Amino acid sequence: MIKIGLWGTMPYIDLPYHWLGWLGWVLLALPLFLILRRSVIRGQNTHAPSIPIFLVLLIATIITNLFGGFQIPGGQMLPLPNVPREVSAPLVMVFSALPWILASGFLNPVMAAVLALVGGIISALWGTHSLFTPLETTAVSLMISAALRQDYRTLSYKLLRHPLGATLFVAVASTPIYLYTTFFATNGALSARLDYAFTQSWNMVIVNGMELIIAGALIELFLVNRTKLWIQFKTLNPSPSESGLQSRMLYNTLPLMLVLLIALAVADWYVAGNAARQMVRNQLDTSANTAAENLPYFLETGQSLSLDLAGSNLLAGDASQLGILLQNKLRSVPYFRDLYVFDKGGNPVTGYPTSQVDALRLSDEERSGIQLALNGVVAQYYMVPPKIGEDSVQVTFIAAIPDEYGMANGVLLARTDLATNFFSQPALAALDEVKAEGGTGVILDERNRVLYSTESGKALTTYNGYIPEVSGYYDETSATGTRRLLYAVITSEDHWKVLLSLPATVAQEMALSIAIPLLAMALVVSVVVYLLLRLLMNKIARSLVSLADRADEIARGSLDKEIETSGVDEIGRLGSAFEQMRMSLKERLEELDHLLKVSQGVASNLTMEGSAQHILNATLVNGATSSRLILRKPGTDEGAWLPGEVFAAGPSPNEYDSLDEVMIDLLQDEKITIIPSKARIKRLGMTRTDKIPSAVAGIAIRD
Repeated sequence: MIKIGLWGTMPYIDLPYHWLGWLGWVLLALPLFLILRRSVIRGQNTHAPSIPIFLVLLIATIITNLFGGFQIPGGQMLPLPNVPREVSAPLVMVFSALPWILASGFLNPVMAAVLALVGGIISALWGTHSLFTPLETTAVSLMISAALRQDYRTLSYKLLRHPLGATLFVAVASTPIYLYTTFFATNGALSARLDYAFTQSWNMVIVNGMELIIAGALIELFLVNRTKLWIQFKTLNPSPSESGLQSRMLYNTLPLMLVLLIALAVADWYVAGNAARQMVRNQLDTSANTAAENLPYFLETGQSLSLDLAGSNLLAGDASQLGILLQNKLRSVPYFRDLYVFDKGGNPVTGYPTSQVDALRLSDEERSGIQLALNGVVAQYYMVPPKIGEDSVQVTFIAAIPDEYGMANGVLLARTDLATNFFSQPALAALDEVKAEGGTGVILDERNRVLYSTESGKALTTYNGYIPEVSGYYDETSATGTRRLLYAVITSEDHWKVLLSLPATVAQEMALSIAIPLLAMALVVSVVVYLLLRLLMNKIARSLVSLADRADEIARGSLDKEIETSGVDEIGRLGSAFEQMRMSLKERLEELDHLLKVSQGVASNLTMEGSAQHILNATLVNGATSSRLILRKPGTDEGAWLPGEVFAAGPSPNEYDSLDEVMIDLLQDEKITIIPSKARIKRLGMTRTDKIPSAVAGIAIRD
């Protein structure tokens, strides 16, 4: 439904109905005030404030919040609990968010918040009538400004700097704000507040989300954010998630956990509410059907007993004998309270317990019924007002007294009431059970007159509440604004109606008792999981920080300190790789250091002995016990060579000199020879007296 403007309604604002509502309003207004004050002090202005632009946007705020809107089809909201006020479908003011979103980009957060506050006041006066609405729009404007003005470089933050991205994000992220304000703006008990917040705040979330997204889409469509007046950034900074692993975990998991908790809370309340409503429905169904099934039996029994009494030759004796007979009949059949007999002329004869017809205070319907009985109507029943001092409708059964030819010879009038009759007690007990739960129950006749009510003073008055046309389960709102759950059963024969209703708070309290333990358990589990994740991330972060520190030390040349590793997971494997790298670098550097020392030693000695000593000492570094440099000389045979001058070093420099000739022979055609075991060395022709090393290696030095 399209609405041109809001001026058709009376402007007013409903103040909080309870001190808890005022507390919620203050707790929301105070942080908003502090944020705005801090923004003013810090001077958060990308551009200098422009008074002309602000005034134009202020006029646009007034116009867009008063004109141009449409109602959401099928979006009728329930009234506030215990507030007798009509409500209409939520109204979407199409361009209402556009001015202050433009101010967020053109001006500064404070001016945008002022415009949002003005728009919220207008919406509160003519639309929502809630004191929380200005705070809602102000809070949303600050969220929009924060999204548009953040200067982080990651892709997600880059998308938030676009108006459409910011409005889409805030449309979802602002959900807790509306849950909060709806809870505190509602009148009633805790269960009623939770029920109204979880079931009705979504209308406002949808309405405000649509207004935000429309404004963001228009700004993107017309490229307003590409103009020079829009906020610009010279440099972008690393986002908080880039500052550390723990920060990344916090910024990634905490919003997700909050979203999951809110979704879980809403789902928990929805499931608990449905379960509670089903339990209430079953209770009302059982009670109403018990009452409805008992009423026809009550009436049939009354008619049958009155016909039996009328057919027992009541007019055979005089009045005194008839009185005694009626007394005996009443005592033998304790169904009726009053019995009275009229003759065939409709004149009173006698009765019991009273013989005076005036004491019965016959109604016009009863007098007409007596005449109908004399004219041939065999059995009738009527509802008459209660006796003086009582509150229960009386039921009068009228039966014709036949003569020996079956003609009406007189009339028997028998009275009972619903409150004292034994046969009606199951029906009344079912209604009283509902009353014990805080509800009400009524029995109506075909003319919607109250035959029985759990509320006093209603007998034979016309029922003013909602009366459904068919049996079933309904929701109704009382004149005081109280939501009630109604169950109706309409009898098919006489169209009597049994209406049972319970305040919605009964189901809400039941839902609260079901939902709170589950929600508390979910909250505890979420906190424990978060703490465990935080503890795990702290351990991982400490390991990574330690590895990073050791990498820095290695980069500075410190290779002596061992890197301690534990575990075989990814962190342990990374630590082992770092340790292997350290050892490899250390060994390589030590080799280079030895080579440097050898080179320096050789260069600094002009004699063969001095140079050879440096070379031999270098070969002892890896654990050798003897190192020998053998200069060969030609032998007597052609092509043969013999050991010449020998230079030795080590703990046992000459212990294995018997290997000199053997190694020279082996190195005739090889550059390097390695013999890794004693057994193989023995097979080279060593004698028993020769010392045999565990391993030997030889290198041929050729010119």
